[in-house]
Amino acid sequence: MVVRVSTNYIFENSRRVLQKSINNLLHTQEVMATQRKVNHLSDDPVAAGRILNLNTMIAQNDQFVSNLNTADTFAKLYDGSMNTIISVLSRAKELLIGENNTATSTDQTREAARIEIVSLASQLVAVGNLQYSDRFLYAGFQDDTAPFLDMFTTVTPAGGNTGAAAATFTEISDPAVVTGDAYQITFTAPDTYDVVNTTTGAPVITGAAYTSGGLIQFEGISLRLADSPLPPAAGDSFTVTTTPAGIYVGDSGAVRMETDQDVFQQVNFTGDRVFLGQGMAGGVNLFSIFQRANTALRTNDRTELDNLLQQFDNAISQVTSQQSLAGSRQNLYDKTVERLQDSKLNMQTFLTDLRDVEVTDAVTELNKQENAYQAVLSATGKILQPSLLDFLR
Repeated sequence: MVVRVSTNYIFENSRRVLQKSINNLLHTQEVMATQRKVNHLSDDPVAAGRILNLNTMIAQNDQFVSNLNTADTFAKLYDGSMNTIISVLSRAKELLIGENNTATSTDQTREAARIEIVSLASQLVAVGNLQYSDRFLYAGFQDDTAPFLDMFTTVTPAGGNTGAAAATFTEISDPAVVTGDAYQITFTAPDTYDVVNTTTGAPVITGAAYTSGGLIQFEGISLRLADSPLPPAAGDSFTVTTTPAGIYVGDSGAVRMETDQDVFQQVNFTGDRVFLGQGMAGGVNLFSIFQRANTALRTNDRTELDNLLQQFDNAISQVTSQQSLAGSRQNLYDKTVERLQDSKLNMQTFLTDLRDVEVTDAVTELNKQENAYQAVLSATGKILQPSLLDFLR
């Protein structure tokens, strides 16, 4: 029996074999170029799935390390700022100890110490408003706004004023002189005024000349009234109050970062805890004891000075405990980063085994496929060589 093989069958079979050889060669060339065994999902679906999972895990690992580095930066900033707070508190305590000694304390030394106490309180405000990358570190969730307010003055009409003047400018011109007491400005005529300390009842200024738009200044406070639409009239009065430094406008929000899979750790300290002692047993308001120290030095209240020495010790202990927590966080972050880096190294090793190719194997396979392709070309050329001209010879 004679089996007839059509020319079309020979052509299609030759084309199929040739195409397969070309595909094998192209795949081998791609492997050689990329140095990877798996370049497409179809190359090895199981290995490709594992590679995708490993890449995802490595990316997550890198994000955790990045979060930990940021958290470590926060911890170091907190640690440094708390060092400053402790130094400020220690210096204030040193001043109080000196002025509590009746043998060396005089009116002049107490006033010098009081002025320095005011300056130290301002330093506390600056530390409390510490920023990192335009975020306030002690503000909790309200980290786009400074959490602590410095000393400021408020001026309000006392009521019944016939004029329409209102304060357009207020300023603490000399914090060291500000007493924190309340005052009342009373116009005895459109161009004269008195100032009385309503806390003590003592007159501060009597019969001072007033000029439109001019500054009114007394005991470290400066203010200006607008005479529009009407200037102050006789009998008009204004209440002046001073809010001491250290008013907290942040919150208690705990900022957390994911430092491992489903592990979230608090990375911030809030000002209400560190500076005001809220939520802490025997917590001390640092700004309050500075205000009390200011008053005690101004009035030479030695009983209060004795009490404040213990309060400053408590305050130092309060901040030290928080600083210790910042240090423990740094240790935890360092150890977690080391563990994550070891884990990443293991994953990268596994990924290399799955994905990367041995160069010698790739070269050998490339040579084999090139030889196979040349053999297929040669065989196909011989099989398809006869043409119509060959039959006409």
